[in-house]
Amino acid sequence: FPTRRSSDLLNSLSMVSRDTDESLRLGVLPSFSIYGIYEKLGEYRKRYPSYTVSMMESSNDELIRSLQDGRCNLVMIRHDEQGLPPKYAVIPLATDCVSLVLPLHHPLGRDRDTIPVQELDGLELITSTSSFMTRTLNRVTETNGIHFNLVARFSHSDLVVRTACEENRPAVLMHAPTEARHAGHVKILDITPPITNVVSFVYIQQKPLNSATKAFIRMLFPGWEEEKSHD
Repeated sequence: FPTRRSSDLLNSLSMVSRDTDESLRLGVLPSFSIYGIYEKLGEYRKRYPSYTVSMMESSNDELIRSLQDGRCNLVMIRHDEQGLPPKYAVIPLATDCVSLVLPLHHPLGRDRDTIPVQELDGLELITSTSSFMTRTLNRVTETNGIHFNLVARFSHSDLVVRTACEENRPAVLMHAPTEARHAGHVKILDITPPITNVVSFVYIQQKPLNSATKAFIRMLFPGWEEEKSHD
């Protein structure tokens, strides 16, 4: 679920449907606040009071669709390290990995901080309904021959953690959001070899960015220069 601060921010932002040179239309993942984006948006609104900001929070796939259909001109998404098709310009923000999340006294977490991916083979697990997580686990299955025995899936990671603790059952989730929200309440084991991914800001190269969007990107990434399509 969004934090109270992120919910307040979403409710306070002015929603606009038209594309103007003074409109930042931003799409973000539910975990956006852990990467300092909340604070940066506040700074942006103070620095550029004439720019209008609209923001949607959604899943990876929906954010990509919003970029394609013009609802957003900049989105924050997850992708694997192989990157995205060349039509997208990608500005990496952070790296993350899939981890095993355990109730504090679960025997799998005793006296260790990592777990080989082979130990997950056939293990009853809970995870999210995220399509990105599904694709990631499918890729691990194809690469390592691991069978993920997913006995339950929930739309929100908070529900995954809550159920894991109530049922004393392991879960697989992204490390950074889980640590930010649940540190001290669960044990997080790094999976080896790492199942990594990247959190990036993305835009379509063939669609020129307006002034409001460029200003936001430059505030996040000083020295950034807009990429141009070579098509």
